[in-house]
Amino acid sequence: MNAQYLLINRCGPSLMQLGKRLALALVLTLGMITGAPAADDLLGAFTEGELNGQVKTFFMRTNLASLDRPEAMAIGGKLHYETSPLYGINAGATFFTSNGLIFHDPTDYTNLLAPGQKNYNVLGEAYLQGVFKNTGVKLFRQAMDTPFINQDEIRMTPRTFEAYTLTNKDIPNTQILLSQVTRMKYYNETTFKDMSLLPNTEEPVTMAGIYYGPLPDLNIQLWDYFAHQFMNIAYFQADYSYKLNEIWTLTGGAQYGDERDVGRAIWGPIQTRMYGLRAGVKAYGAELTFAVTSNDDAHPFVNLWGGYPGFNSVIVNDGNLAGEDAWSVTLGYDFSTIGLPGLTAFGTYADYRTSVNGRWATPDATETDLTMEYKFDGMLKGLGVKLQGISITQDGKLGGEDYTDFRAIMYYDFKIFEGGKYVFGKH
Repeated sequence: MNAQYLLINRCGPSLMQLGKRLALALVLTLGMITGAPAADDLLGAFTEGELNGQVKTFFMRTNLASLDRPEAMAIGGKLHYETSPLYGINAGATFFTSNGLIFHDPTDYTNLLAPGQKNYNVLGEAYLQGVFKNTGVKLFRQAMDTPFINQDEIRMTPRTFEAYTLTNKDIPNTQILLSQVTRMKYYNETTFKDMSLLPNTEEPVTMAGIYYGPLPDLNIQLWDYFAHQFMNIAYFQADYSYKLNEIWTLTGGAQYGDERDVGRAIWGPIQTRMYGLRAGVKAYGAELTFAVTSNDDAHPFVNLWGGYPGFNSVIVNDGNLAGEDAWSVTLGYDFSTIGLPGLTAFGTYADYRTSVNGRWATPDATETDLTMEYKFDGMLKGLGVKLQGISITQDGKLGGEDYTDFRAIMYYDFKIFEGGKYVFGKH
């Protein structure tokens, strides 16, 4: 196994360049062999495209005394344009911006603005993509949503990636994804950095995943993330729902992850595993879910490229620390069942306990979250408001600090052009 890792790592840069060339060639080939185009010519591809976006304001205040109670508010959002397909090929780009209104955050804790509490603008997506039958290719800057590489949209703007991605659905009930991910843009940054987040490394992540749905209510995921000269993550997740009758539905899930260093191990030695189980019930617009997770005590489960997929990853805590055992209970409710469409709410209580001493010792903690969201309809369709309240308790023996956190987000999703037609304000 080590010999294979060494061979892949030594060949990584050349394989990456070869992959880029093959992907580009494949897209050009798709353009020549795909059937009837959606646009008749290059001018039509641009004039018949889609323009949409989101305006967002985000306020965050954390009552954390050790950081002088950071507080920030920003306004911004995104503007996205995508051409109409021409011979199966189209292009897209997304511009993101965040501009400060409140700046009391000397340690940049909130991540709503760029470091130093500065406004920022960034071209987060710029891609070329092609589709032929059941195969798709997407090149360069793009959003990704996989268990360990994902947008993690919890701030003003998401993470995006420079990647070269191939998807295929030829096998029934199965989607296969292959991608060479070379760089990542963090929430509030304007540059794309190496995936190891270490300077002068330029090591990519080779990602492979399979989504398999053998039954309508059973979904299985298998993933491998090979971060060259750094680490390898193997991940499995299965989710199942069973409808007892027209009212009651049972849900369940299981997950397993294995993480270990490879090649030169530029982050040092890593070898750990994570486990998780969850079960729930849905009825009358409510959903009650219980989850338990556990991690090996040798090392935290390193997570650099997005939101953590652990079943006990909530708003602040992830449950990925060394030797951490966690459980949580979540109750959600959709108020449309009592005549209030658009209003949803959920609350979570999570408990985190660690058993290790020394280098990886961390304080035990609990987290209580409450989230309420309302999406307007009618003349205000596209407008939404989300409120989040968070309470954290931590064991003071290891330097833990109790604190609260409040977040208020208002957003407006809109379309300006669709299929070349002006649609702003139309429902």
